[in-house]
Amino acid sequence: MSTSTVKPPSSNTGATITTTAAQNLEIPKENRVLIDWVSFTLPDVNPQNAIALLHLEMGAFTTLGGSMGYKQSYRLGNISVFFDGTEEMGCHVTMSGQGCREFEAISKVKDWRSLFALVHANKGHFTRLDVAFDNVDNSLKMSTIWRCVKRGHIKSVLTSGRRVESFKLTHDGTLSKGQTLYLGSVQSNVQYRFYDKAAQLELEEQGTWVRLEMQLRKDRADSLAEHIIMNKQTIAELATGIINSHFAFINLDDSNKTRCSLKTWWSTWLLHTSKLKLIKAKAQKILFDIMAHLENQYAPSFALLAQGLNNKVFGAFFSGMLKLGKERFTARHQQILEASKLTAQSFNLRSLSYDSPF
Repeated sequence: MSTSTVKPPSSNTGATITTTAAQNLEIPKENRVLIDWVSFTLPDVNPQNAIALLHLEMGAFTTLGGSMGYKQSYRLGNISVFFDGTEEMGCHVTMSGQGCREFEAISKVKDWRSLFALVHANKGHFTRLDVAFDNVDNSLKMSTIWRCVKRGHIKSVLTSGRRVESFKLTHDGTLSKGQTLYLGSVQSNVQYRFYDKAAQLELEEQGTWVRLEMQLRKDRADSLAEHIIMNKQTIAELATGIINSHFAFINLDDSNKTRCSLKTWWSTWLLHTSKLKLIKAKAQKILFDIMAHLENQYAPSFALLAQGLNNKVFGAFFSGMLKLGKERFTARHQQILEASKLTAQSFNLRSLSYDSPF
């Protein structure tokens, strides 16, 4: 199997959430496990066949510029197929966390195990594979985790880590947006991230939401994908087994850390999490991203038309533009509608950050 120089981003926790989009997010109802980043290279497959392998429609993708050594890409939402590199690079498929949700919503592939098997059958190899564990029952607490790390109540084969605190500047000072605790170095093929997802998305009023992300790269990502394909164990069982082999929170009840007993809260979390079924989270509303783009780029133009034209002319112009736009719908637009699942019942006009001109 050929090697690749593709280096995917080391973290997917830094995405900007627009005010409009954030107001339509909510904390999950229960603990869950989900695939949260997938990247793989297909050395002997062209980009059209890669899209066919994903069981997506070619017409739904837009041609854009490249990255990571590739000159071009086909993109649908947060699903990217990079191509036009050197001959041995083949094509490279990347799905961010949101891209994974979009893939689950619109692809005809049965499940992730089936996709991984297709990649394996086509001599593909994985460059990154993330598994996310969402905890909303207060079973994981950032304060407890950090206290254990700081006091040495942890045994780990990972030799480095770091702690980052995020905040938002306001008129009244700073507002904490939580902390992120990293285990493993950025350069490593194995890294874990604990962070306060509720604080990051400013959803603390809804409850608690702590996320643990397991990021595997290169041979480690390939190994997990192969185990998922070949093993009858669930992805949750495989992933918690990997976690337990890398680190654990312990009681210092033996001079040899390898013989120390596990913290009760940690052993309970491992047991319960290993039994969770892999879920398909709903795709976050792509349409809200489009709304944010229009708001950022064209709000002054809309305001100019609204003030310069009378209501009748302005309304007629808007109605005509909507009709023309619908007539020009492509497969890509239909795919976006399917992925967004946006209905009149799920959309609340009062959540907009501006007043309607009508």
